[in-house]
Amino acid sequence: MPGTWSHSPHLEESKIPMSDGHEFEGRATRLRVPAGVPRAFGAGTHYDLRPLLVRRHILMISISGCIGMGILVTSGQIIKLSGSAGALLSYIITGFIAHCVISSLGEMVSLIPEAGAMMEMPTRFFDEALGWTVAVIYWFAYAMGVTTLVTSTAILVTGWSTDVGQGWIITAILAVVILINVFGIRVFGEIEYVCGLLKVILVVGLSILMLAINRGAGLKGRVYGIEYWKAQYRFPSSFSAEVNGTGTPHLSTTIDGSFGRFLGVWKGMTIAAFSWVGIEIVAVTANEAKYPRDDLPRATKRIFGVTFCLYVAAVFFVSLVVPYTDPDLLNLYDPRPTTGHLSPFVIAIKNAGMDFLPGFVSAAILFASWSTVNTSLFVASRTLYGMAVKLDPSDYPRLSVFRQTTRNGVPLPAIFASCIFAPLAYLQCAGENPQKLLSVFSQVETVTCLIVWMCQCLAFIRFYNGLQNDSAPHDRMSDDYPYCSWGQPYAAYVGLIGCGLLIIFNGFDIFIFKPFRESDFFAAYLGVFVTVAIYAFAKFFMSRRPMVSTSAMSYSVHREDFDRRRVMRDVGRIRGFLSWVFG
Repeated sequence: MPGTWSHSPHLEESKIPMSDGHEFEGRATRLRVPAGVPRAFGAGTHYDLRPLLVRRHILMISISGCIGMGILVTSGQIIKLSGSAGALLSYIITGFIAHCVISSLGEMVSLIPEAGAMMEMPTRFFDEALGWTVAVIYWFAYAMGVTTLVTSTAILVTGWSTDVGQGWIITAILAVVILINVFGIRVFGEIEYVCGLLKVILVVGLSILMLAINRGAGLKGRVYGIEYWKAQYRFPSSFSAEVNGTGTPHLSTTIDGSFGRFLGVWKGMTIAAFSWVGIEIVAVTANEAKYPRDDLPRATKRIFGVTFCLYVAAVFFVSLVVPYTDPDLLNLYDPRPTTGHLSPFVIAIKNAGMDFLPGFVSAAILFASWSTVNTSLFVASRTLYGMAVKLDPSDYPRLSVFRQTTRNGVPLPAIFASCIFAPLAYLQCAGENPQKLLSVFSQVETVTCLIVWMCQCLAFIRFYNGLQNDSAPHDRMSDDYPYCSWGQPYAAYVGLIGCGLLIIFNGFDIFIFKPFRESDFFAAYLGVFVTVAIYAFAKFFMSRRPMVSTSAMSYSVHREDFDRRRVMRDVGRIRGFLSWVFG
């Protein structure tokens, strides 16, 4: 990027690692804007985004992006397909794959906290074409995620008798979400912190309530014990497409025995993967983190620990009181709208005779779904912004508008552009089956995110290999290395292979149950086709450079104050613990 460097007398002395392994010691610097270049292009090394997020914000933004319809509603579908033990196994296995991905990605962004981190890592450590491909499909996944979650939230509202039209509900959801995103990163971070904290409280509260119901709470006073974890309930006796409702022809095939139980668990895993989408959002916040060297490693470790404990506890306790034979649970091709009343937690509360609680829990699920829309728009806008700052405005003057920000560091053009797919949510107002739309949108989003995860694991393997060179600028075992993730590079290989298998076999049921459904096939594999097409386009028309060699890899950081550290104070045990937990 053209421009000259000038010292700022108000910035502290720092050491900046260079790509050749040496360090430049001096004052932090600021880029001076050349004549003719828009202010947003040259306003600073972090391009006018405000680094105001601290550890508690980063953690809760990621948690808010994870906890939603996946664990609160579709977990019931996983229980239906996989049984009590199978559902727990599905979440544990996919959780381990997610851990391998986030630990690999977290190590890279802790060392290189740049804008557009999801694009930056494949670009630096594999090739530029893959970096652009990942950026485009990741933006697509979360821009489409806005549509998916707006649709699901509007469907949840239909669980109550209301005279308000679906169009007005969708408009209200979008208006509130856009308003929160344009307020600025400080306001957004605080709102997401509150939303994430409330979601944690919600899942913990539901887990405790399920345990209380298991021990006899409720008007019926039934004590379940481990009845639904006995042999006949651990796994279904067969894998089939039986559904509730009429007009669905997918009833011709049933697979019994061990192979049928295996297929049930595998399908449960592909659905459970949707619950983990969002755990990688830690990387998206890297360029707006105030203390990236301190906070990103801690947030990376805690986001998995918190979500894993919450998910496993919630699924285990609800499976103690809701068996896979419950007729109210969602089936594989269930045509019913996914309202809060189909949540396994609400079903358990109804079965216990607690008539006053289902409405409250359904409202809490509605809130959880809405707040996930907020996070998705944030991720999509920051991804688009990250792509724009990689482009030279002289070559792409029209696209450079997406790098512009307000004085508060809000990328308004990127935010509005990331709502491009949101009008698709209005299709349900035209009589389209909302459940079908939701199923298609969520499956495309999940597969696309799994492809991005796989590419990040591939980038980490190359990143790791580059650090093994004698000329590498960093030593993973040194004390000043910000975050050395456990089990590498084997964990990255597990993430790479695990995501690959989930992608390839996520739509296996399409080939089993008749008739063949073209719409479900494209929902399962559209993300794969789009990724291949974008990579081929980028490779032939944007960058024909070969894969980056390990000796040519760059580990330098271009943003200002990337090495800023927290000031450690002796605040006592209680305040120290609260600071450790909340930021």
